Amino acid sequence: ILSALLIACSFPSISSGQEFMGLKPDGDLKIAYNYFRSKGFKEATSIEEKNIVYLIGHVNQQDLELIVASTPISKQVYRFSTFLPKQTDWADLKASYQKYFSLLKEKYGPPDASFEEFKRPYHEGEGDEMIAVSSDNCTYSAFWLHRNGISMSISVSKFRQVNIIYEN
Repeated sequence: ILSALLIACSFPSISSGQEFMGLKPDGDLKIAYNYFRSKGFKEATSIEEKNIVYLIGHVNQQDLELIVASTPISKQVYRFSTFLPKQTDWADLKASYQKYFSLLKEKYGPPDASFEEFKRPYHEGEGDEMIAVSSDNCTYSAFWLHRNGISMSISVSKFRQVNIIYEN
């Protein structure tokens, strides 16, 4: 996940370009769970049969939700997915997206793919942008594939949050 991808002083701290809060998205799920708990994250939900742990925490004065996903049998972590706080206003949501998109672009170069569009009948500037977001009719996303073995993405989710994914 991905806030790990951002410049150290700008968002959740990173120790290298390949870690979120000092941990790579690999290794044992229990180790990752205990690591994030030791950093102050609290478990919100655990979906054992799906090998997903849902944590909430506070990093560099920023609340965030963290989903740690692992493989079904060996329980090896393969993804960190972070969600920034929910927004109620399109201008705020878009500004948050653009801020972190710019940080990722600065750190990792241009994305391999990037989209900023609304699906019909929605158009930016008409005042119904958050309806489009909530109904999954807004595509703001960018992807960086296979950068030193790691793929990253940023998107505006239908939950009105910026989502940053860091995947091995």
